[in-house]
Amino acid sequence: TQTRATIMASSIGPFRALAGALRPMMVARVCVRQLAQPTSSMSSGAAGSSAPPSFKFGTTLTSQAAAPTQVEKFPKPTYAETPYGDVGVPTVLEPTAAKFINFLMYDGKKALAQSIFEKTIALIKTSELAKSRASGKGGEVTTIDAMAIFHQAIANIKPLVGLTPLRKGGSVHQIPTPLSPQRQLALALKWLIRAARERKGKNMEDKLYHELMDALRGEGAVIRKKIELHKMAEANRANVSIRYS
Repeated sequence: TQTRATIMASSIGPFRALAGALRPMMVARVCVRQLAQPTSSMSSGAAGSSAPPSFKFGTTLTSQAAAPTQVEKFPKPTYAETPYGDVGVPTVLEPTAAKFINFLMYDGKKALAQSIFEKTIALIKTSELAKSRASGKGGEVTTIDAMAIFHQAIANIKPLVGLTPLRKGGSVHQIPTPLSPQRQLALALKWLIRAARERKGKNMEDKLYHELMDALRGEGAVIRKKIELHKMAEANRANVSIRYS
C-alpha cells in the first residue's frame, strides 16, 4: 500500500508543477484583455478624463462588453416598387413570368435577370403608348397592359408538336409527338432568350423587346423556328405508325 501511494504521488507531482507554472500566464492573459477593453464607467464619464480603466481580478468580460448595435432590417422591395414607376409588373409574379426570369438568369444573377425583365416590360408600355399617341389615338388610350402583350407573344411562339427520336431496325426515326403545355412553354422561352442574345444590339432589354414585338406580329427568328419545326413534323408524319409497330 505504501508503495502504491508513493507511485501515485510521484505521477501526480509533474501535473501539479505544470498547473502551477501555467497559472500566472492565465492571470496575466485575463489582465491584458481587461486592460485592452474600456469599462462602462469610463465610457460614461466626463469627456477628457485620462484616468486608466479600473478592473477587478476574477470578473468576467461579459459585464464590461458594450451592447451590440441593432441592425435595422429593411423590407424586401417588391416588383411594383421599381425606378420606372408602375410599369404593370405584378407584385406577385405569375408562373410564366417567374419561369422566364429563371430561364434568363445567368451565373446565378437573378437580381440582374429581374431587372432586365422589369426594364423590358417598362419599354413595352412606354413604346406602345408613344405609338398610340403618334397614331392619333392618344386621347383614347391612356394605359397599356404590358403583361398581356408579353403573354400573347409567348403564346404565339409556343409550338404544338415536336420530334422524338426513336431507334427502330438499326436506324433513327423522327416521330412527331404532341407537346405538353409545360414543354411548349419551355421551348418558347428558350427560343426567345436565345434569339434575343443572338440579336445585334447592346442592351438585353431592347433586344428582348424587339423579339417580343416581332413574335406578337407573327414575325422574327423565333416564329420561323416554330414554323420549321411544324414543317419537319408534317414531313415525318408517316413515321407515327413506327412507334406502334
